[in-house]
Amino acid sequence: MEPTATTKQPSGRFAVWLALVLALAVANLYAIRQAGQAHQRLDQVQRSLENRLTSVSEQAQALGARADRAAAALEQQLVETRRSVTSTAQRATIAERRAQQLVGQLDQEYRQQQSALASQLGEVKQAASSTGEKVASVAADVSTVRGDVAQTRSELEATRTELASQLKSVKGDLGVQSGLIATNAR
Repeated sequence: MEPTATTKQPSGRFAVWLALVLALAVANLYAIRQAGQAHQRLDQVQRSLENRLTSVSEQAQALGARADRAAAALEQQLVETRRSVTSTAQRATIAERRAQQLVGQLDQEYRQQQSALASQLGEVKQAASSTGEKVASVAADVSTVRGDVAQTRSELEATRTELASQLKSVKGDLGVQSGLIATNAR
């Protein structure tokens, strides 16, 4: 039987390591994509909260302006009522009662508006708190992904170093056997 030329065949370990490196690269790309999507969702939530806060602020300003106009109108009515009161005690008493009723109504409307505004502000605060918790959760996830990527890189570097040393060992072993292989030329 004649000796045949030796051919280099990739080792099963090399194929496994190559598959592992490719799998880790794909996992890293997926993690980066997920972090980008989380960042986009966070931006959307933040814009939504800013829009809602602006809307609530505008409503509060409108309610305040309306309350000021109502107060000015009621104050004007009170002034006019006092001017129109004649010297009789009966007219003065009627005017005073009407003014007190209007002030009571204004006070009741003001309290109702304040209650509604406080409720809306509570909802906005709760939404902001919820968003803060979500932001913290996303930040923790991003931190975890970064740690995983760093660990994967260090494992890849260790694998590359180990493979390099194994290839040197294989090369050295072949150098020793080369004197033992029979050839026809000698």
